[in-house]
Parts: sequence; C-alpha cells; structure tokens
Amino acid sequence: MGGIIVIDLDIKDVNVQMELNGVFWNEDGTAEMMVTTKEEHSFILRLVVDLESKTIRATSVEIVNGFCPLCKQKKDVCSELNDLQNKMGILEEAYDWVREHPEYRFQLSFYEYNKFEVVK
Repeated sequence: MGGIIVIDLDIKDVNVQMELNGVFWNEDGTAEMMVTTKEEHSFILRLVVDLESKTIRATSVEIVNGFCPLCKQKKDVCSELNDLQNKMGILEEAYDWVREHPEYRFQLSFYEYNKFEVVK
C-alpha cells in the first residue's frame, strides 16, 4: 500500500449539489464533490452517506485534469489518492471546507447534516 501522506490540499472550491433542505446525496445515499485546489487541480470525490449512523465514507477519488493534487505529479490515476487512509483525510478536508463555506454552511447546520462523522 501507499505511504503516509499528510493531507493538505489547499482547497479553493468544493462544488456539491445540495437541495434546499441541506441534502447533498441522492436516493441511494451516494454523492459527489468536485474539489478544486488553489493550484487549479481538480478531482471528483465520491462518497456514501449513512443517515442511520450519521457517517460519510469516501468510495473513490478521480483525477479530473491529469494532475494529482495529493502527490503533485502529472497522472490520470494515483494509488495514493485512493489509499483508504488518504481518502478519509481528503474527505475530512473537503467536508470541513463545505461545512464552513457560507454557500453551504446554513443549510447543513440547520438540518444537522454538518455533524456526520467521516469513517473508513
């Protein structure tokens, strides 16, 4: 498996489809976040939301523009990006960004969707 990498993506923007009631997942509990770093590197973070346990889990990370924002190398696929521990760290950073961003913060906090725990 991959080595331990400190997750520090320096996020510029996270785009997530969110309903007026704060829901950011579809009927089967899956969701996608398009994450863009300040260096303009993007990836799609796919996740699963479990309402009963109030947890979210990253299922995969897909590089969008041919450059891995984690290992800072030009590539279309990166094993470090999809390492189980790294996916968890990436999701934590993206979810923290979304919970604090004015565009999403109110809806998430009002419906208490800002209290999910990130799990492996």
